[in-house]
Amino acid sequence: MYFSYTNQMKYTNMSQRKKNINQQQQQRHLAQQYRIDFFKRMQEIIENECGLKILDTIPLDVLDRVYKFRFLPFRFTAAYGETIPSKDIERIKKVFSCISKNKDFRLEKSDTKISITELFTIMRTIFVLKTVVNTISFPRDRTVRDALDLFFSELKIDPAGDIYVYNTLLAPPLFYNNISETTYWLSYECPSPHLLEKESDNIMFVHSVKPEKRQVKTEDGTRPAFRVGWAIPINGADWIKLEPSKLGYTNLSDDSPLDVYIQQHALDRLMERIDCFNQGIIFYNMYLSLVLPHIAYDNFNRLQIKLRFNETKAGYFRADIIDGIILLRTFLFVTNNGTPEGVMLEKKTGLKKLDKKYLSIDKLSTFMDSDLGTNEEVRQLFMDSGCECLIELYDTAHMLVFEHKKDYDFNFMLSYLNKKDSHASMLIPEPYMLAEQ
Repeated sequence: MYFSYTNQMKYTNMSQRKKNINQQQQQRHLAQQYRIDFFKRMQEIIENECGLKILDTIPLDVLDRVYKFRFLPFRFTAAYGETIPSKDIERIKKVFSCISKNKDFRLEKSDTKISITELFTIMRTIFVLKTVVNTISFPRDRTVRDALDLFFSELKIDPAGDIYVYNTLLAPPLFYNNISETTYWLSYECPSPHLLEKESDNIMFVHSVKPEKRQVKTEDGTRPAFRVGWAIPINGADWIKLEPSKLGYTNLSDDSPLDVYIQQHALDRLMERIDCFNQGIIFYNMYLSLVLPHIAYDNFNRLQIKLRFNETKAGYFRADIIDGIILLRTFLFVTNNGTPEGVMLEKKTGLKKLDKKYLSIDKLSTFMDSDLGTNEEVRQLFMDSGCECLIELYDTAHMLVFEHKKDYDFNFMLSYLNKKDSHASMLIPEPYMLAEQ
């Protein structure tokens, strides 16, 4: 027997209605479970701080009122007047949610650990609870009010909590920022809970900053360059300005701060050589390295500014003052020709530019995805060559690697060095010229 068209439509509609009903039931169940978990966690926090289980003594209609005016989970939206792709907002939201749920800090009295999410939802709703019970009479209301007074009088949040909140605002855009395209930043808005008109939204506004771009004339021709800065949570764009004296220019008549720009060429070399970190992390550490610059000079007395990750050196930017700005011309990894470490490495091992390229030791991923942690002979070789910063980067920044490639076996390099030593007479000196880079 075959269904008629009408019967098929009825069957389809019934199936759809049944599906919708199941979805609604599931949503109601999830909402009920969220409410149960919400109050359970609130009870734990209050009890840990003041030693009293007060929620059990509060009438259900009062708790209903509190829940009605609770603080909601974070909602993300583009800032006023901004046009930001929804996919970018969603990506930032996912990273923020992951961090805020899993990053804990302490309430000092009880040593209770709470997450950033709980700080902005449950902890703030306890303020709502206090406001509600102060306006409604019910049996044992005095006991509840006294307990909440005790809770807030002794409540002390770990001072590190402010840092955690700031870092939680800083981190999500970090993964998607590109200083040559768009830099994102977050600001927070929350209505005052004492209004008690509806649920209180925790709103995160996503802002964007477009970099300033200009054409810079150099001896090599006109090249595109981008202004260097970063978008700081709450405050927005912070563009780097440096006095020439901070870079060793002590003979200039005017020491007014100059804007810092980076050539597209330098950005390309940076991403090519620091090739195992997320680009946002690279650019953020570049920004931090320029806020408080550490300088060096090559054999031709040309200025180099160190790129640092957690204060550990990873390479150098070649910089000049050109056309009224500080221009980052190129980027050199620490082993490249043109760096102090590159020179020492060549003197120690005889490895020249093409050797380094062949061995892939001219980029960071080789060191991060290798046996550098256990190969003592190679560790000692790089330390003797002035490249101990590579050991430190491996030991301290290994967790920042976003994509692990095939493991590099440094015994290959040791074997290559042994063969090279046996043909030492064939080595041709290679000039120490930064222009090659």
